[in-house]
Amino acid sequence: MTQGDAWLQAIFAQTTGGIALTDLDGSFVTVNQRYCEIVGYPETELLKLRMQDITHPDDLPRNLEKFHRMMETGSSFDIEKRYLRGDGTLVWVSNSVSAIRDNSGHIIQAVTVTIDVTERKRAQKEARQLAAIIASSDDAIISIDLGLKIRSWNRGAEELYGYSDEEAIGRSATIILPPDIIDEENVIIDSVKAGGHVEPHETRRIHKNGSEVHISLRVSPIYDESGYVVGASKIARDISERKEAERLQNLLIGELTHRVKNVLATVNAVVRQTLGPATPGSQEAVLQARLEAPNRGRREPHSISQLISVA
Repeated sequence: MTQGDAWLQAIFAQTTGGIALTDLDGSFVTVNQRYCEIVGYPETELLKLRMQDITHPDDLPRNLEKFHRMMETGSSFDIEKRYLRGDGTLVWVSNSVSAIRDNSGHIIQAVTVTIDVTERKRAQKEARQLAAIIASSDDAIISIDLGLKIRSWNRGAEELYGYSDEEAIGRSATIILPPDIIDEENVIIDSVKAGGHVEPHETRRIHKNGSEVHISLRVSPIYDESGYVVGASKIARDISERKEAERLQNLLIGELTHRVKNVLATVNAVVRQTLGPATPGSQEAVLQARLEAPNRGRREPHSISQLISVA
């Protein structure tokens, strides 16, 4: 064995990618250990099989089409496909396939370099699923970078704030902040930069049409692959109807309280006129004290606000 042959053999055996040499009918001629690990077969079994035998049936037609084109033109090709491993599981791979020629220039074999991309495929699938969930969520979900620029904007955000994603993405997140709380965004980013989460809290935002929107807001940091904070994810839920209901309830409570006090004051006056001066400790005195209680700020166990809430 020459030094060059030894060097090539060492590369073949130790490379982190799988390498397989096949005949033009797909039969395996030689494979390295990494290729065996990826496809889940020992070398002795692989050398009895063809590439077609371990390729997923749904991926085989496309693979054969590219292979036949390579045989005709000599052009290499890349393909992502699935192998059926020896244990019955699937493995996603990225293959780079090249033709091998003899001294006369005729294509006689093919060499395939294989990389396992199963984890990348799984991550891509999860990312697509997450993107679909975010896109269809009724909650407003947006992401911003550390410079406060909007990077993503879902359908829920369009409905809550009135801006389309084309109008919002790339602009400052302060476009939806009321002027009196414009610094809130900087406080949030400072917390996120430190890796902190902003727990759900009630705040306000401005709709594109200028109206005020009451929201419940939760903020979480976004990390890059190295673990550094690069932005923030913000989930907002519209609570405007609840806040309006609370406002109307408070108005109603105030009005009812005022009317009840007026009625009790009238009743108290009638009692005084009817019964005359009350003797301390008498039933008349107790009755007058109960009638005067609301005007002194005291409350019965079941206040008006509690009764309205129950109703």
